[in-house]
Amino acid sequence: MSGEDAPAQQPDAVEQKQEKPSEEPKTESKTESTPAAPAAAAAAEASPAATEKVPEEETFSYRALVLTGYGGYDKVKLQVKKGKPVLKAGEVQVQVKACGLNFADLLGRQGLYDRLPSPPVTPGMECSGVIEAVGEEVTDRKVGDKVMVMSRSGLWQEVAVVPAAHTFLIPEGMSFEEAAALPVNYVTAYMMLFDFGNLRPNQSVLGHTGATEAGGVGIAATQLCQTVKDVTVFGTASASKHETISQGGVTHPIDYRTKDYVEEVRKISPK
Repeated sequence: MSGEDAPAQQPDAVEQKQEKPSEEPKTESKTESTPAAPAAAAAAEASPAATEKVPEEETFSYRALVLTGYGGYDKVKLQVKKGKPVLKAGEVQVQVKACGLNFADLLGRQGLYDRLPSPPVTPGMECSGVIEAVGEEVTDRKVGDKVMVMSRSGLWQEVAVVPAAHTFLIPEGMSFEEAAALPVNYVTAYMMLFDFGNLRPNQSVLGHTGATEAGGVGIAATQLCQTVKDVTVFGTASASKHETISQGGVTHPIDYRTKDYVEEVRKISPK
């Protein structure tokens, strides 16, 4: 490097020294902004807590028909129950799709059915639906099973918890509405015919008025009689219902309004 070149480099050195002070304010501005970093970090840590989900047990709700007192239909109220039901061992939770209405439910509303718990209570002796949870020790039911349910009460609601032993798998092709109308009528009819009546082939059965005329139990009993060989079914009903009950399986319809059914039965079946 020549002597003439050396002075030419000095201004550059001075300029570099002068540029350094100009960089310091930038450093200071960064230093001033650093206190915001802990605040941002604190906000980031706080945000998950703010968005934390409330447990499902606290937000779970479902609708139910509740009998608030004995009397007319005005005593049955639609209410919202809160809190997810807790399953005990051997129980299942059913999402209810359809409910049955029985004569016993009407009696219970009027305070004439002593097997229904006192109000406030959710009535309902039968329903159908889908199992959405199973408790411990349940081995023959699983989530997703379509079932019909029978219970003393508590089935007129969107979610029902019952013993797994009170559920029955719905056959393929049967609707939820059909399944919900099956348990009470057919279990009652079955018990009358086979447990109490000991029905056997070549015997006769007499069904009275409401039973064979239009009632669910009577229709069920007539159909179940057809599962036994050579059973004769006598049914009392008004003349306008004879065609209907005959199609349902009644062998000999009798108009109880114009005839003595005892005499008619003796004429047809002397023994």
